[in-house]
Amino acid sequence: MSMTKTYLTAAASIPLFERGLRQLLPETRDSGKSAGPGVGDSSARRKERPINKSGSIVLTHLENAGMAGGLFKGEREKISFLAGGMVAWELLAAVRAGSRKDSSLRGISASLIAGGGLSNLADRLARGTVTDYIRFPRLPGLAGKLVFNFSDFCIIGGVVLSLLPGRES
Repeated sequence: MSMTKTYLTAAASIPLFERGLRQLLPETRDSGKSAGPGVGDSSARRKERPINKSGSIVLTHLENAGMAGGLFKGEREKISFLAGGMVAWELLAAVRAGSRKDSSLRGISASLIAGGGLSNLADRLARGTVTDYIRFPRLPGLAGKLVFNFSDFCIIGGVVLSLLPGRES
């Protein structure tokens, strides 16, 4: 398999993995109902369930009508346009990195960012919100209040990889 196909397959797998993971978590099982444009309350959460003994990781369910912690709530079209542009940019970066025929940090980071962005964008376009479900309440300040999903971790990981020295541009 060519590196381009590998990167694009990895990116396409993230939304599929996210959907499968959410089906395993009772807190986030999709009801099939559309939230509608701009609907969803970033502060409304279902009962939280610790997944480790210390309670430092909890499962919850949050429908985020904004982005990055609820910013720009109700700006679905603007957020979707911005996210779509980011996904397209990162998919092009993955194709460029793959054309070099060797594995690169840029190709891996582009795949992670594009896949995570694509997953969140698909949620936003289909339902008007992005489903977040994992929180780290013991982190200090705002970090302990934020709720994430698997795609968010892919985006964050991709950004971190893209900042490492020695990556190809």
